[in-house]
Amino acid sequence: MKKYSLVFIIFCQIVILQAQVDTSLMIDAVEITNNRIGFNQRELGRSVKIISKQEIASLPVQSVAEALQMVAGFDVRRRGPNNVQSDISVRGGSFDQVLILINGVRMNDAQTGHHTLYIPVDLLDIERIEIVKGPAAKLYGQNAFSGAVNIVTKVGDKDGLNVGISQGSFNTTSLRAGVTKVLNEGNWKQNLQFFRESSDGYDYNRDYKVFNLYYDSNLKVGSNGELKIFGGYTDRKFGANGFYALPTFKDQYEEVETSIASIKYTNISGNWRVTPGFSWRRNYDNYLFVRNNPPVFRNRTLGNRLTADVNVSNYNALGVLGIGLEYSRESLRSIRLGEDDRNLFGFFIEQKISLLNDQLTIVPGFYINKFSARKATFLPGLDVAYFPVKNLKIFASANYASRIPTYTDLFYVSAAEIGNPNLESESVKGYEVGTQYARKGFSAGVTAYMNFTNGLIDWTKVNASDAQWVANNYAATKISGLEVNSALDFKQLLNLKQTLLLDLSASFIDAKSNEKEQTYVTRYQFNHLGTQLISNLRIAFFEDKLLASIAYRNIDRVSSDVDPVTKKELLDAQLLDASLGFSYKGWGAKLMANNLTNAQYKEITNVVMPGRWYQFSVSKRL
Repeated sequence: MKKYSLVFIIFCQIVILQAQVDTSLMIDAVEITNNRIGFNQRELGRSVKIISKQEIASLPVQSVAEALQMVAGFDVRRRGPNNVQSDISVRGGSFDQVLILINGVRMNDAQTGHHTLYIPVDLLDIERIEIVKGPAAKLYGQNAFSGAVNIVTKVGDKDGLNVGISQGSFNTTSLRAGVTKVLNEGNWKQNLQFFRESSDGYDYNRDYKVFNLYYDSNLKVGSNGELKIFGGYTDRKFGANGFYALPTFKDQYEEVETSIASIKYTNISGNWRVTPGFSWRRNYDNYLFVRNNPPVFRNRTLGNRLTADVNVSNYNALGVLGIGLEYSRESLRSIRLGEDDRNLFGFFIEQKISLLNDQLTIVPGFYINKFSARKATFLPGLDVAYFPVKNLKIFASANYASRIPTYTDLFYVSAAEIGNPNLESESVKGYEVGTQYARKGFSAGVTAYMNFTNGLIDWTKVNASDAQWVANNYAATKISGLEVNSALDFKQLLNLKQTLLLDLSASFIDAKSNEKEQTYVTRYQFNHLGTQLISNLRIAFFEDKLLASIAYRNIDRVSSDVDPVTKKELLDAQLLDASLGFSYKGWGAKLMANNLTNAQYKEITNVVMPGRWYQFSVSKRL
């Protein structure tokens, strides 16, 4: 921890000096989507990151998974390019411990976290991506164990039509089309988007087809109400060469269909805001161990989740009081997992307290979670943000969270794995302290955190030579880390006419077991990022009509996977991606090049990522 302390002290000295010189700009105040209390990025006493629509368009990325790879502390492990299937973890957690939402509606899959990022939303439909790091049960409820990602969409204000096509390496082609329609004198806005992509794949049995359909609608109801309806469907068919088993098993295949629908009504009357809502998520998974010989091993699984909730906010003398109640019914029908139904109850309460003319914000609260016949779990939290000057924020938080076991954790049985129906929920206590500074053209921040986990769910073996992995609540661990970020906007600093931006960030993670003796060999727990360095440079020309972006990532994981021929460590990588985009009078064109140095690396064991690959797209807005 000595290096963490040194970096933190140096950073604080720089920030204090800068704060004495310039107070021209306050910390960014982007609203954070929350059904109970309205927060903004400025006042939230947490480590928060916003990826805006403009930033997404400028980055050399083609999916949400790739955009999240540009965030310090995030470990996104793709099974090939373009997010055919990806696992996501935050701050040393597992891929089951991150909550993914679309417009505040849960996308996490009860079967397995491998299905969490099957989202039907194309990058062009996204207004922003909101990221809250660390345990976030008080904000988002159960399963926000190590962090939460909320994908926010927005319907356009004008009638319009957009179309686009792309062509890339491995005979990858895509087509997208969308229409926006505004009715009832601007009170009813609708958006419908279609996307289809196919690829031969960069290796044997890594071909894929993806189809997305997404509808979004906002309707004003009277003078105080708004009705928001959205729904989406994604269908993915892909060769799963080495996705779940040893590289020698090359003929795996999978088809996944995911649907989501939500209706939410908000009414504001006086000091009260009431938001009842209902949502449905369906996931169908068809997995074949041998693509052209289904009888060898097949698993078909159908999962459904129905959720009803109501959230109430009251604006009072202290600030804002938020209360929420939710109920979910999850069901599963599976060849390998059997049949099961479970009920989930949640109750929230929190109070935002603003003091010292809004220089100090304190938010205490708690979330109570009840999972079927299991006992209720009480998860308190406290967030504090203080502004000694208007563009310097110091924050601290202490939050508890839990994650209920997936159906795979509980019931899956194969030649290599056996689930455990007696699993209890895993829990975490998370503490963080940090500071964020922003002035005209410059921002920087540093966060130190510790997460103390208990009863972690992992696949374990008593001896490495054992035939099967067994799911267990196995150990308590301490995960500590440091995150540093900075950004320079030279257009503002130097009064340039063109965009010139430089983002730099880093993450350091250390995880240790609190048990004196190592009882089990584990599959996932100590398979996380160690050191991560990220930089992105964006340069514009011709009045920002031409935009170039260069992204560099240095990834050093604590686990090891050495290539037997080259002796190279494949789970560590230095990666360089770039894009060149052009826009003029509704026309757009973008050329992306990924892994420019042609590095040999893996993001998960058993799947070597492709070398250098390209994608060129053209679009038109009418």
